[in-house]
Amino acid sequence: MSGQPSSQNVSQEISFFNQFTSEKEYDSLTSYGYGSIIRAFQQYLGQQKTDICTAVDLGCGTGSFTRRFFDPNNMLVLGVDIALAAIQRAKSKNDGVKYFVSDINQLGIKNESVDLVILSGVLHHFPRPQEALKEAFRILKKGGVVLSYDPHILVLLFIQK
Repeated sequence: MSGQPSSQNVSQEISFFNQFTSEKEYDSLTSYGYGSIIRAFQQYLGQQKTDICTAVDLGCGTGSFTRRFFDPNNMLVLGVDIALAAIQRAKSKNDGVKYFVSDINQLGIKNESVDLVILSGVLHHFPRPQEALKEAFRILKKGGVVLSYDPHILVLLFIQK
């Protein structure tokens, strides 16, 4: 046993990110870091990116990665975060993304309804990240893709359903 708690302390996460994002944008990477991740994701997706109609960024925070990666003019883009203050800040950008507050483990999104799921540097917040990945796969259409990066645990995932 690793000594990690068996579940995420949701109220602690909400409190921290509400306080942090009410004061400023949550921009966790440098431009170079975002660029590296975006290039890797785009290389993996290749031509498949043009087939994406619906995408969701889980753990979008204030939308920093969401705005850099997605073009909401060409697809429906959803941004999901557990912190209301982060979502309010993201919505204030009026970038065409539909942002809403939800727990990644209980999304309330229809089964097999999304072409692309991105987990934006959030897996390290889960003692058992497989729970978040299970929910990502639940909403993913057959043939859809889950992409994840998490610099805190040195993970870059490309998984196709």
